[in-house]
Amino acid sequence: MREARARRWGGVAAALAALAGGCGGGSGAGGTPTLATACADYAMKICTAAQKCEPGVLQYFYPAGLPSCVSTSKLACEASVEAPHSGATAALFESCGSALAGMTCAQYFSASNDPSCLPHGGTIPTGGSCGDSWQCATGRCAVTGADCGTCVAQAGLGGLCTGGECADGLVCSASARGSTSSVCSRPVSLGDPCFDASVCPSNSSCGAATATCDPLPTGGQACDTMNTFCDVSQSLFLCDPYLAVCEAPAAPVAPGRPCGWLTTTSPYVACDGLCVLNPGSNAGTCFSALAQGQACTSADLCGYNLECLGGVCVPVGPTACDGTPVDAGTTPDDAGSAPVDGAADGATDATR
Repeated sequence: MREARARRWGGVAAALAALAGGCGGGSGAGGTPTLATACADYAMKICTAAQKCEPGVLQYFYPAGLPSCVSTSKLACEASVEAPHSGATAALFESCGSALAGMTCAQYFSASNDPSCLPHGGTIPTGGSCGDSWQCATGRCAVTGADCGTCVAQAGLGGLCTGGECADGLVCSASARGSTSSVCSRPVSLGDPCFDASVCPSNSSCGAATATCDPLPTGGQACDTMNTFCDVSQSLFLCDPYLAVCEAPAAPVAPGRPCGWLTTTSPYVACDGLCVLNPGSNAGTCFSALAQGQACTSADLCGYNLECLGGVCVPVGPTACDGTPVDAGTTPDDAGSAPVDGAADGATDATR
């Protein structure tokens, strides 16, 4: 699921109307939308686009459905705009949401984005502390497991990369088939030659036999166990890591119950919350992702952009990263939860 290619993400008409009307904060002076209103509109649009084009991914990351996606994406939008030195604005996020909502699914799955969705305009220089790419003058924040990362330079075509530092319109992929080094490459279309799935549209994979970007298989079909997802354009199917077949997951279990691939012959057991996998295992335990203001302990998991401080889940994230050089003795707090997408978009050893 894509969040403005930082990776983005049903309900009946009444539920959609309630969300659209209930999340906003009204208008500011002169009728200008407030940040809350703009971010609510953005969140509804990107989550609805995800539900249209990749409902399987939405189901995987947000088993509670569209409202969970909307609330999480709204928080992410607000955090980006409110972060110190950020170039993000409410107007840019509203424009980005409208652009994604207007895309065909083929455009949605491609690696291109509307300019309003691409981080830019930040004022933190290269080497400064960041929690969001919108804070960086380069539009690239390299975060490696902690809340705060480092602003890095963009890498051009053929430049070495490790993740999201490639220039706009490029993706980080293997430099050659079987290579352990990665370079910034141009994305390709469905059916085009490839040797790394990173260059393919997100609804496809690089076929081992065909060496082309092939559509993902669907329920009951053989799959590549290196890919978590099967066809995401319909209800959720996951690639069984033991049987190499696309299977629908079992019904979500409650927090405290085992989840994941529990045996080599049973389907994936989904979690009504966050499935935290045991180290080196495909199985784990289901945890509830607590909301802002809820009581917590060090053993609990707070929701997106929240951490447990003083026994309560409180906001954390980009607003805590002010541009202080990373070698100046600052200690990033790594207690926060994983962002959307990431999907792919999840915490280390965890799936939503």
